[in-house]
Amino acid sequence: MSGLMSHQIGAYFGVHLDLGAPLSFMAALKNMAVVMLLSSPATCGYVTALSALTLTPRLRQRTAATESVMMVPAEQQPELREATWTPSMGFIRFTVDMYMAMIGDQARTAGFKEAIERRLRDRDGCVVLDIGTGPFAILAIFAAQAGAAKVYAIEANAAAAKQAQATVDGAVERGDIESGVIVIIEGFSTTTTLPERADLLVAEIVGSIASEEGMYTTIRDARHRHLKRPADPKSYIPARCQTVAAPVAYSLHHRSDWDTTASLVRLECSSPWLAPLATPQLWEDFAFGGEDQSFGPGLHALTPPLDFCVTAATIAANGQLYAKQLELNGMDTDRAAKMAQTTACSLSGVACWPRLVLDEGGEDEGGKPIIVESRGMSGEARYSHWQTVLLLLSTKPTCMHAGDVITVQSEIEIGAEVDTPPRYTMRASIERN
Repeated sequence: MSGLMSHQIGAYFGVHLDLGAPLSFMAALKNMAVVMLLSSPATCGYVTALSALTLTPRLRQRTAATESVMMVPAEQQPELREATWTPSMGFIRFTVDMYMAMIGDQARTAGFKEAIERRLRDRDGCVVLDIGTGPFAILAIFAAQAGAAKVYAIEANAAAAKQAQATVDGAVERGDIESGVIVIIEGFSTTTTLPERADLLVAEIVGSIASEEGMYTTIRDARHRHLKRPADPKSYIPARCQTVAAPVAYSLHHRSDWDTTASLVRLECSSPWLAPLATPQLWEDFAFGGEDQSFGPGLHALTPPLDFCVTAATIAANGQLYAKQLELNGMDTDRAAKMAQTTACSLSGVACWPRLVLDEGGEDEGGKPIIVESRGMSGEARYSHWQTVLLLLSTKPTCMHAGDVITVQSEIEIGAEVDTPPRYTMRASIERN
């Protein structure tokens, strides 16, 4: 269930945690009978109960009032810098509340459950591979409850794998799943040899930039070694993973105490201080099935150059959004309107966030796809356990006008091993109207 945290890669935001805690925490969950909801056919009851227990999202974005801080005006002709970054890798241990935040993300968890049930419906003897099962093995348990004959649940973190086994044992004891269906395997999927190939791969190894948790290397290996029908799109959940991008205004970038050395900011998708300047576009679009699209080791262009056109309507909407937020933070109406007008048309950088197409739909499913959005279709703020990654293109905000076009070119460099972090490079230019 856990992507970066529980499978191939350590967290990229430098937070350490003790995974010794989940044993006592799981006992507490059992005492409260929350885990018993696993056997309920009503997904929302289970998800809602876990959501109520969520302590914090991955990272709490602080939004201190801006009224007491002098604001820096946007520059007219700044130098746009190249944004280059590498997610911090290596195994670290995660707090229970981080795992619970993922489970408590109702759109994500309910979406995976529905996709798994849809894919396993009327398929006897199906073998499932769950990469990155995490300490609660939730997607593996969903698969077992949906009728999978065998589920191989791989977990690279030793403490999380131990807890996953305890979770599965508890589910068997309660009669939620049959004994022997789920097999917990400690290790990397890229170094594991299964006793048989799988009919279905379930993998939540999606970062806030979709590929930053080793997705390309992991899926490429799974296609070659672990799946019976690697070209079949229905062999995968998600069917495809995407990163959506848009140039944005970020009001906190105007603060006089802003760290000008910062090149990347991670913030909650629900933050009201970030607003797109143009229609979002796909920055990554990786289909797991079909022709093998996974990048091998080396340098690759993520997409052709993307052109984003700033519109007057977007600037106006941003101004209304910021004015409202500033008033909510205690600023008087006139001053809020003036400050909002300054920040609404300023470019701070390019924001990226993930989008999961769990199932692309079809005639047998009524044509309805199952999609998990971490932000709104126009980039508007909403709750998600994933973060929005803001790549800063200059030390100070840049003044933009309706009709200006921002062109973005991006590359990814992938190492030979799954635990070698990818390296991203983004270059941008502005064509004035």
